[in-house]
Amino acid sequence: MVIATKKPDIDLPRVIRGARSSSSFSASAENQGREIYERLGKAVGTGAKGTVGLWRCKLGGQLVAVKIFHNPLPFEAKSRYDKEVLAEYNIGKTLNHGNIVGVLELLQVQGRWLQVMEYVPFDLFATVASRTMSLEENSCIFRQIVAGIEYMHAKGVAHRDIKLDNFRLDQHGIVKIIDFGTAVHWKSHVLRCVDGREVIGSDPYIAPEVFSPSIVSYDAKALDVWSIAIIFCTMLRGRFPWAVARPENTAFGWFCQRLLEKAPMKQPSDESQINQTTFVRNDGEVASDSTDNNKVLKHASEVSNFSRVVVQQPEHWSYLPARCHNVIGGMLEISPSHRFKIQMVLQDSWVQEIPFCYERESGKPVVSGQHEHHLRE
Repeated sequence: MVIATKKPDIDLPRVIRGARSSSSFSASAENQGREIYERLGKAVGTGAKGTVGLWRCKLGGQLVAVKIFHNPLPFEAKSRYDKEVLAEYNIGKTLNHGNIVGVLELLQVQGRWLQVMEYVPFDLFATVASRTMSLEENSCIFRQIVAGIEYMHAKGVAHRDIKLDNFRLDQHGIVKIIDFGTAVHWKSHVLRCVDGREVIGSDPYIAPEVFSPSIVSYDAKALDVWSIAIIFCTMLRGRFPWAVARPENTAFGWFCQRLLEKAPMKQPSDESQINQTTFVRNDGEVASDSTDNNKVLKHASEVSNFSRVVVQQPEHWSYLPARCHNVIGGMLEISPSHRFKIQMVLQDSWVQEIPFCYERESGKPVVSGQHEHHLRE
């Protein structure tokens, strides 16, 4: 059963790193584009590289989502900018899975790039913000995200910007992964590591190794796995576990220390230090003087005991069902070399038993009858 509502019950600001200011599409270019597609004037979303709107195909009346890419910034070489747009399109076009948005075609109208995609009406961020989702519904969404990312990794693609904003839901509750602007592709099954000097993604979702000052490169697939776990925790609790996965962040530093210590830690007396983890991003971080950053990052995963974290910090982790502790703990391993691979996530007994909705290869949806989906635009 699906329950759809147009607007979220609460309005929470999204986290966007490096977003450009939106510029309008020229009237002449829009007129040429309307030879094939008619713009309906409804904005679906916006991001760092472009704005997505609702359009209709004139030939068959099909609703589509069209991403109008922003013009390159003054300091960007047009050749490199065009290469990035084509890379994003090619990655999306080659992926064919029920949990990945369909990319239809790429148009260039008077120097402006337009990417035409499957229209998926509902927004996961707004759905989570409505605080109406049950554990069963959250688990279904989590299971679908894992399936989509497992397919991408098997195809040699890592997303690198897994966040609530980059998932849409269709009218049946089927998850669609969107926005491959930061995705990377590698050949064969060689472990893909990317330049660690460039921080990609949105702070609350980014794995800790990306912020390490000594990092040279990092495994992009391990980053995706970490981010999926953050999404699941955020969906259940309605707030991020921490604002950023740096040891100087009180909430994250506390989490790392609890992986190291056998005895319960004394809770900070200042409640405001704990509230950095709210779903609404808070950049006013409080440093933890007792955190030995190098020790935490180097050794935390070696003695990781996620269940201990849950027991000693129930106000932050008790919302997680006991059966998911193993897999979520494995996905939130501090060391990427010890972190669960996406295939290991799918092999977990709790994950395998999740009733979830999915789409057959034919495109026909299969809806689980064991939960409802509360959808928001």
